[in-house]
Amino acid sequence: MSETKWNVTLLVYRQKGAQSPHYDTFKLEVDPDEYVLDAVERVWAFHDRSLTFAHACHHSTCGACGMRVNGVEKTDLHCAHP
Repeated sequence: MSETKWNVTLLVYRQKGAQSPHYDTFKLEVDPDEYVLDAVERVWAFHDRSLTFAHACHHSTCGACGMRVNGVEKTDLHCAHP
């Protein structure tokens, strides 16, 4: 891991049932070599255990781990740094 860290903000779109949609904001310090999925998993592990997301194989074959990164849809989250 690099000594240099990036400060990133994850905006997670949330909506439950008939509730109004909203974004939850999570600010993280990440290593530039980490993947977006690593950051999302860290949010789940250390900040919000109610966060649910689909990820199957971590090999970018089925598209289950797709999300929007900096306004662009990504399915290969192992190559999409935050």
